[in-house]
Amino acid sequence: MEKIKDIINGLRIAQALASDYISIYYVDIKDDSFIEYRSTDEYQELGIEQAGKDFFAISKRNALRLIHPEDQAAFIEAIDKEHLLAALDGRHAFMLNYRMMFDGVPKYVQLKASRMGDGDARHIVIGILNIDELVQAREALQKVRQ
Repeated sequence: MEKIKDIINGLRIAQALASDYISIYYVDIKDDSFIEYRSTDEYQELGIEQAGKDFFAISKRNALRLIHPEDQAAFIEAIDKEHLLAALDGRHAFMLNYRMMFDGVPKYVQLKASRMGDGDARHIVIGILNIDELVQAREALQKVRQ
């Protein structure tokens, strides 16, 4: 019974931590398959595949229609499999801020890629966090300071 409580508590903690993310991808880097977990309807309306066999190719294709044109090149370079895995070597996480288009309106998001913490070298987790309000607040504060 105690083990079940520990599992339930672990799941509740993971759910609470993940609630800030609009999307989380669980990617198998051996065969590039993936599954996505979404937390908002707004992200669902973008028409992004929730599972598939080639995460990196699908992400590059989606970038051309969903990422702000000025941020596409940086995103495509960052999401390249070899580049991303090299960026993760020796580090716990890799992060990239960029603008994603929602109904024609750019919003700042942050991609955070991490290796699994339990020694699982086959999978990575990629979370997409909406940081638009934070970026807007920082920009407003800078204007006030100037």
